[in-house]
Amino acid sequence: MKNHVAKFPPNSPPFPIGENRLNANVLTDKQLAAIEMLIVGKSLAAVAEAMHIDRKTLYNWRCDSDFQLALAERRDELWASAADRLRGLLDSSLDVIEQRLHDRYDHSRFQAAATLLRLSGLQKSMVPGRG
Repeated sequence: MKNHVAKFPPNSPPFPIGENRLNANVLTDKQLAAIEMLIVGKSLAAVAEAMHIDRKTLYNWRCDSDFQLALAERRDELWASAADRLRGLLDSSLDVIEQRLHDRYDHSRFQAAATLLRLSGLQKSMVPGRG
């Protein structure tokens, strides 16, 4: 039995099989815009309507590995940015909680203390088998 290997003309363009096609800019401007809308929480129906595409088209895009990769990368960027902002707010937030803890006339002292204990993860370190 002979091996049948497909032969391509010498001037044919390279095929993106096995390569990261995302670097080859395969996503259209509409796909990139759809990713931005999905990232901010728009529904599939709202994205399809705004992009003037059929919902089935959006479904097909979401099944495409390049689209999935770009969506995941954009989501990671967004979460990293949010995490940076949150880390920046921690110090001043702890200051506010500390002020509430020391104000004997403030009725939110218990809430502040409970919040601080919950955030500290103290329970995880004290209860065997958790954490």
